[in-house]
Amino acid sequence: RFITKEPSDGDSGATDDISNGWLDSMFDPFMDACVALCKRAVESYKTNVIIEEVFAMLNHCLVSDSGALAVRGIARLEQFVTSDLDQELVREDAWATVCHMLRKVLSVRGLPRRLSSNASESEEKTAEEVEYEMEVREFIAEESALSERRYAGASTVEVIGSLVTSDRISQEIGFRWSFFLISGLGRGIYAWEEAAYLLQDQAQPKYAPHYLETAFYGRKLMNRFLLQLAANEEVAVALAEDDPKTNRYRAAQKFVIDETQHLLKTFVRTEKNVAQGNASPIQEELHKRFTKLAKELVKGLVNLRHEHVLKMTWLNPILLSSCLESKNEDVLEGIRKFVEMTETEPKTDPKPAEM
Repeated sequence: RFITKEPSDGDSGATDDISNGWLDSMFDPFMDACVALCKRAVESYKTNVIIEEVFAMLNHCLVSDSGALAVRGIARLEQFVTSDLDQELVREDAWATVCHMLRKVLSVRGLPRRLSSNASESEEKTAEEVEYEMEVREFIAEESALSERRYAGASTVEVIGSLVTSDRISQEIGFRWSFFLISGLGRGIYAWEEAAYLLQDQAQPKYAPHYLETAFYGRKLMNRFLLQLAANEEVAVALAEDDPKTNRYRAAQKFVIDETQHLLKTFVRTEKNVAQGNASPIQEELHKRFTKLAKELVKGLVNLRHEHVLKMTWLNPILLSSCLESKNEDVLEGIRKFVEMTETEPKTDPKPAEM
């Protein structure tokens, strides 16, 4: 955390619903009994239908207004599919259900849709602008009442990270559903950043995570995912003329391009804010953190195999255009090295002279 305060065990101001209550004494025993019954039913009747019922119970937890219940449900969902069930029972349809459940939690409830770019600039407000302002007011009111829901977003990021970065589990999930989770995280980051913008002038809850903190937490994990996707052979060689809607590897390539551009442009924007000399402490902290992320991403790209980088010329225009106004020598030098690697063959050791 770098904006809000994390509650300590002895802090009397910590919300009871987050720190203790009926969940501590009843939730796990109840779910243990449900899982045990599920496993017995699967063994006795040789059907997986009961597994869907457990998913339905956990889904009610995930969409609950209670942040504490949502967090418990997210953790238990991960435990259910990675530990409780025999892995031969967790097939593709089960992983599809899990991925849809987790991706839904990444959205921000009640977040208004952005105004269209052709909105009227006249003094008289259009019906669209009036509706948008009403949605913003409703969103702010709901956030003040249900701020504990913010814990669910950060918990989901953690679970997605543990699933997708695990070699065993990511292989079981497969590329299709792993990318589904990763792209969902990208949408979640945009939603958290938009929510933070709408709430910037509002009083923030004392303990619930700030949306900028959750967005940055997601962006840290996104760096790993981008490098993971960029290192994929099928993603690297996907053709630009392929349709991302029908070719998931081309979709992943486009995702790497878009998210790399978003990160680098955000880094440059924070750099400008600090250079102007009137940045707030939060803006200065964001600049430090995004500078580190930009360096890590560029360094990770440079550290890919040279033979693989030769196939990634599609990333050059984004790297070059996104940081034109940056003054950070480390980032610029890393981009220069990557571009050179895409344009030059790797050096080979000369053959030893024959005796």
